[in-house]
Amino acid sequence: MSQQLSIWWIRILAYLAWTSGGLLGLQLIPASSEIRIIFLTLYLAGGIIAIEVGRRGGTVFTSGLGITPRMPLHTAIGAGFAMVMQGSIAGVAVLMEAGFTLDHEQVFALTVVAITAQSVLEEFLFRGTILDALRERFGTLVSVGLTSVLFGLAHGLNPGASPIAVVNVTLAGGLMGIMVVRSGSLWMAMAFHAAWNLSTKTFFGSVSGAGEHGWISTLDAASMPPEIVWFLTGPFGIEQGVVTTIVLIAGIVVVNGWVRTDRAVAAARIRRYRLEHPTV
Repeated sequence: MSQQLSIWWIRILAYLAWTSGGLLGLQLIPASSEIRIIFLTLYLAGGIIAIEVGRRGGTVFTSGLGITPRMPLHTAIGAGFAMVMQGSIAGVAVLMEAGFTLDHEQVFALTVVAITAQSVLEEFLFRGTILDALRERFGTLVSVGLTSVLFGLAHGLNPGASPIAVVNVTLAGGLMGIMVVRSGSLWMAMAFHAAWNLSTKTFFGSVSGAGEHGWISTLDAASMPPEIVWFLTGPFGIEQGVVTTIVLIAGIVVVNGWVRTDRAVAAARIRRYRLEHPTV
C-alpha cells in the first residue's frame, strides 16, 4: 500500500473515493446541516492524515496537519492577514461614501462553528491531498493555478456570482494555495479562510453570495454614486468588488515574499522523500 500511495494520481483517486464515501455517509446521519458539515470536515481531515501516513515515511507532520512549534504562529498570521485585508476593504468603503447599517441578528455558537468548519472543509478539498499530489507531479505553478481555478469555478454556482466574483475567488484560492506552499502546512490557509468568512458575515453581510445581513453590521452602498458601486460590492457581496481584487493581489505578493516554511514539516518531508526514493 505504501508503494502505491507514493504515486501522485493514486493519492488523488484515494482521496476522491474517501470524500465520496463521506458524502454518502452524510445521508445516513439524522442531523442538521451544521452538524453534517462539522462531521464531513473531521472526516476529510482523517482522510488526509490516513493517506499520508499510508505512504512510506509519511506522518501526520508531512500531511500538513501536524501540531508543530510554528503552527500557532502560522495560524495567527493567516487570521491576521484576513483581518488586515478586510479592514482595508472597509476603509476604502468609507472613503467611497458607503455606510454600515447596524444589525442585531442573534448568532448561535453552532452557526459560528459550522461556518468555520465549512471554510476548513474547502481547504481540505482544494489545498489538501490534491494540491500536494499535483505539486509533486506538475510543480507549484500548475498545482496552485489548477486548484485555484477549480475553487473559483465551484463558487461560480453560488447566488449572484459574476465573472469578477469568480476571478476574485480564484485569486483567493491562489492566495491560500501559496500560503500552503510557502508555510508547508494547511494551518495558515485554514485560519485565513475561516477568519475571512467569519468577518465577512459579521461586518459586511453576504459571504460568497450567501445571506444578506451581517451579524453586527451590513455594508450599505445606497449612499454611493450608483456608477461606482460595482467597484466595491454587488449581489455576491464584497467578494465581487474590484477593491477586493486589488487587496487579494497585494496579499499574494506579500505572502509569497514573506512567509517562511515550517521547519518541522520540511524536515519530515525530506525524510519521507529519502525513504520513498532510496536510490536518489
